[in-house]
Amino acid sequence: MSTELSSNISSNVFFTGIGNSGNININTQNLSLSSNGSIDTEIFGQGNAGNIDITAKAITIDGGGNQNLFPSDISSEAFSDLTDSPFAEAN
Repeated sequence: MSTELSSNISSNVFFTGIGNSGNININTQNLSLSSNGSIDTEIFGQGNAGNIDITAKAITIDGGGNQNLFPSDISSEAFSDLTDSPFAEAN
């Protein structure tokens, strides 16, 4: 498994937490995500994932980058239990 980290804007509630993750609001002329960059809200327990609101004239998402990491994306996800999570151990 790679130990590389990519740029990321996120709002998360992790496994033992209870509550809602926050919202992400971005206002910009141009937004570009590349090399596994991401914008995400996630909850891995009880609560709701936050909203992502983007106001931009242009948004570019480049799927390039390290193939061992998640691709560039914008997402808001709620995982009901650990087995739904992309971080769950493979069986």
